[in-house]
Amino acid sequence: PTVSATSQHSCVPRGQRQCHYYDAKVVQCAVACRQVGHNLCFWSETHKIGFGVQDQWPAAARLEGWKLVWSGLKQEAQAGVGLLLAEEVELVGAPEEVVPRRILFARVKSRGTQLATWSVYAPTNAQADTANHEFFRTLSRSLDEMKKRYPKFARLCVGDFNATLGTDAPNHQIWTVVIPPTTDSG
Repeated sequence: PTVSATSQHSCVPRGQRQCHYYDAKVVQCAVACRQVGHNLCFWSETHKIGFGVQDQWPAAARLEGWKLVWSGLKQEAQAGVGLLLAEEVELVGAPEEVVPRRILFARVKSRGTQLATWSVYAPTNAQADTANHEFFRTLSRSLDEMKKRYPKFARLCVGDFNATLGTDAPNHQIWTVVIPPTTDSG
């Protein structure tokens, strides 16, 4: 699908308006990634509907050859995950929705390196513990399964894990194992 960089509020239904707004934001972020020289960018909050690969961009964006792989809700433009690939990054095989709008898996090849990538967006702590546990169980199974299916691919899992660190975190004492407490003297 071609991305629209502007929204015509007077002729676009309410639900579609939000899509056009976020499509323009996707273009802005993609252009920013190109400008800073990033060739692989992970996204949460894509606000794109459904699942797909976008390879058409407005000509002014100068993003020829770039691809956005995304997974979102079926009917609403909210949440979602994505992976932006520069023209020199090859998408290997078909991407997979492990959990729609939450976990996207794609294999890519960049500068001779084969990567198995996961773009993730974890539930917040405000959601039921079962949703969080199921998310991390599913992610862990996917990591294990893809390691076996694609042993020659390095693994890269990036995203918004909605983690709370520090003394505000529930059970914050466990973090002292990873992040030792500091003293006034440093």
